Amino acid sequence: MKFSPLLKMGAASVFIITIVFIGFLYMVKTQPAKNIDVPIPKKNVQFGIIDGLGLYDNDKNITIENRFVTWKKDDVSDIKKAFEETSKKNRSTILTLEPWGFSNESRIELLPAIIKGEYASTIVAICKEIDLQSTPVYLRWGHEMDLYPGSRYNWAQPEPQPYITAFQYVTNLCRKQTKNVKMLWSPGGKAGFTAFYPGDDYVDAIGFSIFSYEAFEMKNSKRNFNFIDLFDYRYNQVKNYRKEVIIAEMGVAGTDEYKENWIKLAMTRINNPEIQRYLKYVVYFNEDDNIVWDADLVKPNFTIKNELFPNII
Repeated sequence: MKFSPLLKMGAASVFIITIVFIGFLYMVKTQPAKNIDVPIPKKNVQFGIIDGLGLYDNDKNITIENRFVTWKKDDVSDIKKAFEETSKKNRSTILTLEPWGFSNESRIELLPAIIKGEYASTIVAICKEIDLQSTPVYLRWGHEMDLYPGSRYNWAQPEPQPYITAFQYVTNLCRKQTKNVKMLWSPGGKAGFTAFYPGDDYVDAIGFSIFSYEAFEMKNSKRNFNFIDLFDYRYNQVKNYRKEVIIAEMGVAGTDEYKENWIKLAMTRINNPEIQRYLKYVVYFNEDDNIVWDADLVKPNFTIKNELFPNII
């Protein structure tokens, strides 16, 4: 989900995000979460974190971190730092690489510039750094490309082909530098998102984002959406690709009771053997968002404290 300071959103963009979110939720027909008490799965699925506050730095149950980095022209210092920090905790890395333009390219200009090779030296430098790591790195390049219109990202496009071609280009160039990379294609999960799939030869794993914001949903949809509501549609769309599946970002914002019930139901669903056939990681977004979802609401805070929900993640 992360957001670069290069992009600013006005009231019109917030309105569009609301409309897109409501449009997807209209498709969902399952029931909202109820108070339940369920066992926490400890089987095949491993857990990861996005945790700028460091609340889970010492949690041994966390095996992977999703680190957000904006690429810089021929500069891999931020990427080196991300790898160093995850390595200190004996965790693997999902590198969410945000391809913002070096020259403030517009939404229309960015992907063609990448395809033409204008970012080739930077891609090579990043992938050579990936090659130095002791464990394979999931490269989550250009995530949530399907969330157009209203996207916070310039690489989100109305037509899939420019993104597909750019992803294929990055994949080919990176694989020439290293065998240590796993290309993670990671849409947001908007209806029709599979139109952006780059193809089996270019994708090693599939990720998507799942978020629930209690107040936002009640205001705009008059009901809340549990994990099953949001997960099953996405998972059913990608399971036939027979790739590893990763929930690259998962978060719930609301009251403590709402968070607990939502997460417990998520753990129950994740414990399903059919789901575990392809689902390998669940990464919790343990931060607040940095944009407003609705002008009448505060920014959602997805943080869950270790002492508040022990042993859930």
